[in-house]
This record gives sequence, structure tokens and C-alpha cells, in this order.
Amino acid sequence: MNLNQMVNESLKNIEEEGFVQATVEKKMKQTMESIIDDIFSSWSSFGKNLKEHIQQELKVNLDELKLEAYNHMILNVVKEKMDEAIHVQGTEKIKKQLDDLLSDTKPEYRLSEIIEKMKDEALEWDSDEYFDKQISLHIEPMSSMAFVYFDKEEYKEDYRCKYRLAIDEKGILRRCTIDDKEFDNRVIMGGLHGVDELLFKIYTTGAKVLVDENDINVYYPSEDEDY
Repeated sequence: MNLNQMVNESLKNIEEEGFVQATVEKKMKQTMESIIDDIFSSWSSFGKNLKEHIQQELKVNLDELKLEAYNHMILNVVKEKMDEAIHVQGTEKIKKQLDDLLSDTKPEYRLSEIIEKMKDEALEWDSDEYFDKQISLHIEPMSSMAFVYFDKEEYKEDYRCKYRLAIDEKGILRRCTIDDKEFDNRVIMGGLHGVDELLFKIYTTGAKVLVDENDINVYYPSEDEDY
């Protein structure tokens, strides 16, 4: 067997088929792809420099952005929604309170009845402070109007009394001031109780108030009395 001849013939065949050239081209292509990948990779010098350059070019100057206007717009939207919610919820709350307040009313009340309710309320909260004392009461009848001033504390002058009422000749409560405030939405939403609630019922429904001055007991009970 002529081994040299066989090798030479094989090499000749390989050369004629272009195997060596194809293999070399394939390997060169793979090598070039690997080199290019390394050059353009994020950890290469080129990749790092490119990244830094892009960051510089895309740098945003926050001082030049109109963030104040944007924030102002957001605040306006929030405020608008809050005002809307407060209005809706506030209106519903007032309606519910009015329904509750006006569910039990009478066409006529006596002033002595109102006074007794104020006294009961004072004794309920602090009975020891009011035993053996009296309320403050001032009634000024006019030709067409009676002005009534009263307070759970004694020795209060008329203008310093908590409750100040103006009642016309028909018994209609024309004006009611409680702690220098007249009835409005804020007072109602703050909650009404006791005498305040009773006066609101009278004022709102147009119920009459009978000024029965002679039947009014301005004194609180003694400590040994039942009340």
C-alpha cells in the first residue's frame, strides 16, 4: 500500500472540493463575530464609553422641567374631588340629621318646658354644681315681640346668656341665638343635642312658643330632693 500516494490524492480531492477554503471562511467568520461581540459588549471599553456618551446626551435638566405647574394641576384636581366629596357627604349628612331632628315635633311648646329641659341637662352632666342654685332668666315683653334670655348659670346678664330668643305675638320663634350663633349648616353638621335640638325643631317647624312666665321655676332642686 502506497500511503503517501493515498494522502496526496486525498489532499487533492479536498482542495478540488474547496473544503479547506470553506472551513477557513467558516472559522474566520466565527472568530470575527466573537471579536465584534467582545468589542460591542457592555463590559468592553467601547461599550462602557458608548454607555457614558448616551447617558450624557440623554441627561435631563430637572431644573428646566415645569414640575410646579404639573404639581399645581394635580393639587387642583385633588381639591376639586375633595370639595365634591365634602359637598355630597355634607349634604347627605344634613338631610339625615334634619330627618332625625324633625321626626318628633309638636305644634306648641311652653317656655317653662324648655327651661326645665335645660335644667335637667345641666343636672345630668354636673348635678353637684347646680344643686340649690338658680338659672338666669330675663323676659322683656314688647308690643309685638317678646325677648327671652336664659342660661343654666346664675347671675348672667341678658346679653351674656347662652340662649337669646325673639318670639312674636303669635308665639312664632323669629330669632334664636345660641352662644352668639344662629342656626346654619356648620352648626347643624356639628351636632345638636338637648335644648339646642329642641329649639331647632321649634324654629324649623314654625311651632309656637307659649311664654308662660308665671309657671317657670328658676330654681334647681336641693340636694335632698328628687329630680
